[in-house]
Amino acid sequence: MYRHKKRQKGVASIEFVFVFVIFFMLFYGMVTLSFSLLLSATYEELSAEALREVIKLRTYQTDTSPQDGTPSFEEIAQGAVNSVIQNSWLPNDWAQHCESYSDEYSGHFLQINGPIWSVCISHNNPSSILPKISLFGFDIANLPNEIHGEAMISF
Repeated sequence: MYRHKKRQKGVASIEFVFVFVIFFMLFYGMVTLSFSLLLSATYEELSAEALREVIKLRTYQTDTSPQDGTPSFEEIAQGAVNSVIQNSWLPNDWAQHCESYSDEYSGHFLQINGPIWSVCISHNNPSSILPKISLFGFDIANLPNEIHGEAMISF
C-alpha cells in the first residue's frame, strides 16, 4: 500500500497542467471573440456618431464651395469626424480608414457621393491587438482580416 502511494506523488500536478491548458485555451478564445465583437460594435457606433455630427453641421452650413479662403464643407466635416474619433476610447492606431473608399476619399473616414454620405472606420490587422496563439496544432484567436463599422445616409 505504501509503495503505491509513493508512485502517485506529483500526478495531481500533471493533471492540473493538462486541465489548465484546456481552460486557458477556452478562456483566451472567449476573450478574443468578445473583444472582436466589442471592436465591431464600437466601430459601428463611432461611425454613426461621426455621421450624426456631419449631419448637424449640414444644418448650419449648406454651401459646399469655399469663399475667401474659408475651408469647404467637406474639410470642416472631415475635421468633425476626426474629432469624434479622437475623443473616443480607441487608441489612434486602432481607428483606420476603410480601404474600400474611392481614390478621391482615400485617407478619409468620410465619403460624400452626392446624396449618399457615409463614414467608415476599420482595423486592417486585428491580430496585432490580440495575437494568435498556437497550442498543440490548434490556433486560438483566429480573428478576421478586417473589423470595420460603417454608417450611411441618403438624402
